[in-house]
Amino acid sequence: MEELEKEIIVKFNDEELTIVKNIYAVGNATRLDLVDKEGMPCLTVTTNVEHIELNEGEILVKEYTENRGVLKALKQAGVIENITEKVSQGYDYVHICKLLI
Repeated sequence: MEELEKEIIVKFNDEELTIVKNIYAVGNATRLDLVDKEGMPCLTVTTNVEHIELNEGEILVKEYTENRGVLKALKQAGVIENITEKVSQGYDYVHICKLLI
């Protein structure tokens, strides 16, 4: 787990959650999770798709099913800048975003 300079709070689904930054074991992409005040995992924000090439500092954000609305919440918290490119993943899409933290 990578230590962030300061705790970053994301307001999502009427909860204040904290960002945890990690690296996926395969592909070496950045992984972001949201945890509650007790440190319990609530949501994995990103996904790792090996065939999608990302530039330095980019992540793939899931905005489907239980993640609906997380893109807006991350932008409001200053965590990402949406690049607006959507890439097909299975039956849905992921968003390529620039990570700001």
